[in-house]
Amino acid sequence: MGRLELRGGFLAMAGFMWNHAPKMIKALARDKIPFPRFDTKEMTQLVAFLYTLNYLDPPGDARRGEEVFTSKRCATCHNVGGKGGHSGSPLDKFGHFVSPIFVATALWNKGPTMAVMMEQDGIERPTLTGADVRDIVAFIRDRSDRSSNTPSRVYLKPGNPRQGASLFETKRCSGCHSLRTGEGGSAPPLGTGLKVNLSGIASQLWN
Repeated sequence: MGRLELRGGFLAMAGFMWNHAPKMIKALARDKIPFPRFDTKEMTQLVAFLYTLNYLDPPGDARRGEEVFTSKRCATCHNVGGKGGHSGSPLDKFGHFVSPIFVATALWNKGPTMAVMMEQDGIERPTLTGADVRDIVAFIRDRSDRSSNTPSRVYLKPGNPRQGASLFETKRCSGCHSLRTGEGGSAPPLGTGLKVNLSGIASQLWN
């Protein structure tokens, strides 16, 4: 399935659909496909689905993930399937989590402690891309699947935006970050800058 780069709001989506309509109508007529019609609720569901595609991650590359895990020196402290370092916690459990949000949470919460340990051990803090996170998760999943007799998958539903807005205030994210350019804040605005999927957000949190 193709991935749309939907970087605007719902009105931007409406404009995209309007501009694309002439080409689409010709293609449907050529292929003898009836022109689809939607009621308001159906259109709401369709748009939500299309935006969710950008929220989710494409499959990662386990082989590249192993290379990144080694080259970024993750294996110095952490082990997967019993292979690697033991000064940090084993990462096998993350192989059962389908969503990279679990990794993003761990990278954020353990970040200060890991920074101290890396400085003590003389390890330069690596930077990660969204692809790095995605591929490392794929590697962990592949390795943990091989070392477990009954691997199970743990899924996570998309979050609640209203509760997220509340957390943005109570966790004091708004003390530094605004949601839009020009609204103030000493750090970059988040409402317009995080047009990436979950692995991309995880890497930005770490970096």
